Amino acid sequence: MSLLAVENLTLTGPAGAIVEDLSFTLKAGEALCLTGPSGSGKTLTALALLRLLPPGVSATGRITLAGMNILAAGDPALRRLRGRTAGFVFQDQAASLDPLMTAGQHLAQALALHGVPRAERRPRIASLLGQVGLDPALDRRYPDRLAGGERQRLAIAIALANEPKLLIADEPTTALDPARASAILDLLTAARRRHGLSLLLITHQGGAAARHVSRSVHLGAPRFPAAIPPRPEPSDRVLLHAQNITVRYERTVVAGAGFTLREGETLALTGPSGAGKTSLAYALFGLIPHGGAVTLGGQNLDAMPRQARAAAMQLVLQNPAQSLPPGRRVADTLREALALHHKDQDRAAQDATIGAAIAGLGLGAPILDQRPATLSGGQAQRVALARALLIRPRLLVLDEPPAGLDQAALSALIQLLARARAARGLGLILISHDSEFLAALAHRTLRMDAGILSG
Repeated sequence: MSLLAVENLTLTGPAGAIVEDLSFTLKAGEALCLTGPSGSGKTLTALALLRLLPPGVSATGRITLAGMNILAAGDPALRRLRGRTAGFVFQDQAASLDPLMTAGQHLAQALALHGVPRAERRPRIASLLGQVGLDPALDRRYPDRLAGGERQRLAIAIALANEPKLLIADEPTTALDPARASAILDLLTAARRRHGLSLLLITHQGGAAARHVSRSVHLGAPRFPAAIPPRPEPSDRVLLHAQNITVRYERTVVAGAGFTLREGETLALTGPSGAGKTSLAYALFGLIPHGGAVTLGGQNLDAMPRQARAAAMQLVLQNPAQSLPPGRRVADTLREALALHHKDQDRAAQDATIGAAIAGLGLGAPILDQRPATLSGGQAQRVALARALLIRPRLLVLDEPPAGLDQAALSALIQLLARARAARGLGLILISHDSEFLAALAHRTLRMDAGILSG
């Protein structure tokens, strides 16, 4: 008998059908992979299983989980089911973890919600952290003091807290280096076997997940290979100079990093998860306290007016959905970027510029009427990138740009970045674990490990 049965599921958003007539089953103890390109509806399908769809997306068909008709169930029954019958590891841990709660408090809350007595919570928390390979002493740390791989393990521990029958993991290896990504998949498989639970693994990288599942269900169109664009030599003019950049929290996470970037040059920044790459990027933009100095075009960034700095350099975050205003349509968000930095364009010119920007990233015009909650991770990534490019900065820093993108979307991204670099000497810093993506664009590579920059 199936633990989960999905019959003729259709998901519809503001722009029409997202998923049409999807059916599959999942047996107790079985592992299934749900794969497909960015925007094919993988995450929305997973959310529909627990009736967590965002406003504006509706579901028809039938979903039966542990004997419950999900689409017809009442809210009290659904609240009991979420976390106890089914645990969910969300794609964006930064959004699903409360920044004001420690790791231990997150786990304690999950246990308390399902009636675990206070006296039993402390040993359960230590056991759960140990099961996912975390030091129990990390229970006192806040999410922003955990590396990406540690946050992912914490999210898995929270999902396992109440011993669910089904674990749903949405892109659990996004933005992790290959070694940590493999370790997370091994961890999920070990948890499935230890607890006898079913696993629904959602990813656009079906090959990496193949040995962890018994079968796969594919959504959307097939993937396509990326084309490698020409790589012209950069200018001799220095665009960015970073000197002795140091970032400290409880420990030093960036230790005296320094480098230069020329106009039209693309620099790859790689290294293991937790090495300090994102912290270095945040320091370059003055988003976190740091030591050292940064100049752009010979001008000290600390002396530049805020708007001038925003016009000159843009950062696309690892979790881009967090940077998109939740209540605004995509069109309004993109139009605001144009209005702030290019006041000379009228409405018709703005519309034409915006249409060209989203088309260049492989997005259709209907996405302009959507809001962030209805976007997939890959769509949100491309909308955030479109906004940054519309400003026409001199420097663009992308943190894990391949995350959430299928091969066709990644190919479009590579071509777009190459065109922008060639047309106006755009400087690029690409932070990624994806060696093929970096090889397609980068002139040179720097590596971070334990806060030390080399290369």
